[in-house]
Order: sequence, then C-alpha cells, then structure tokens
Amino acid sequence: MMYGYVCVAGTFDGLHRGHEALLLRAFEVGLRVLIGLTSEAYLRQYKNNIPASSYGARRNALEQWIGAHGYTDRATIVPIDDPFEPAASDPMI
Repeated sequence: MMYGYVCVAGTFDGLHRGHEALLLRAFEVGLRVLIGLTSEAYLRQYKNNIPASSYGARRNALEQWIGAHGYTDRATIVPIDDPFEPAASDPMI
C-alpha cells in the first residue's frame, strides 16, 4: 500500500542499519516523507542530555543519505523541540 504522506522521527545520530531500514521503508510506502529530527534543546530537556552530534551534523548526514538514495524531492526534515511534534501541528499527519 502506498501512502501520500509518511512521518518518521528520531535523533538519527550515526546513521546505522536500523535508521536506514526505517528510512527506506518510509520511502517505500510514502510518496512524501516528513523526517522529524530531535533538536539539541529536545535532547537536553527530554533525553537527559544524551551525547549526540550537533543538530547540524545529524541533519547534514540525513541530507546526504537522502540525496544518495535519490529521495531529495520527496523528503522534508523538520526539527523536533517537544515530544508531540511534528505530529501535533501538522494537519497532514
């Protein structure tokens, strides 16, 4: 089944096989994929300040992966600043 809009979210620090499997599946089933990426503020507040690369570095790695797989035109990356986003404010979800 193909969906018009799919959302996945996470910290995506050090893109590993699990991240790749999640992303590949999202692009397999979704025409458009919204990727919520936890901000540094989110990590400080909700994840006990777990050690992670900067938001910019993690976003860059995601963008490179997306581009290498030909999904650039189908993906949107948004920061996550609280546990309810982007689902709470995006009417497409």
